Amino acid sequence: MPFKQRAVSYPMDMIAWCDVTDIRSSRSIFRLMYNTNFGGSLNSQADPGFSGNASSFPPSMSTSTSFKHYDFECDNLTAHNIVQKVRLILELKSSATRKEYIATKEKKHYKKKSTSSGK
Repeated sequence: MPFKQRAVSYPMDMIAWCDVTDIRSSRSIFRLMYNTNFGGSLNSQADPGFSGNASSFPPSMSTSTSFKHYDFECDNLTAHNIVQKVRLILELKSSATRKEYIATKEKKHYKKKSTSSGK
């Protein structure tokens, strides 16, 4: 049985990064990184009309942040346009999720660089 796709939505504050990961002749793959430990229930944040516990909004960062990703494949121009627009939104609305993701990424890069230079 093939995998059944379903639509999901996340608040922009959960999105940490977006980048093209693979470019082929006519298709590109781009990756959307998001925070899995963002605030309380996903439903209460994704649906503004949700009448659940409102105490989880505004969302707060968890102490142990976990990032996951979705990969999307489409034509090159569409991938470029989506990545460009998501990056613009992320730059204009710098969330705690994005700041933490960038800090984690830089920390990993620094660690990798310091271990390779010590050899």
